[in-house]
Amino acid sequence: MFRPCRSNLQISLDRAREQILLAQDAYRSKLLEAEKRKQEVHAAEDDTSHLEDKKTPSAQKRKSGKKK
Repeated sequence: MFRPCRSNLQISLDRAREQILLAQDAYRSKLLEAEKRKQEVHAAEDDTSHLEDKKTPSAQKRKSGKKK
């Protein structure tokens, strides 16, 4: 089957397109990684606040139990 040769212009366009796609992919990966870290920090803060909430009522119960 006959396949025509690609012109220099087409080769240049393909290379430029590849560079753009690589840059887009790198940027998207960077954003996704930042979002993942942000969610991990948020989850850790939630876990910490839940632990503090659990500690506070039990401490209050002990104090109120001793006062009676």
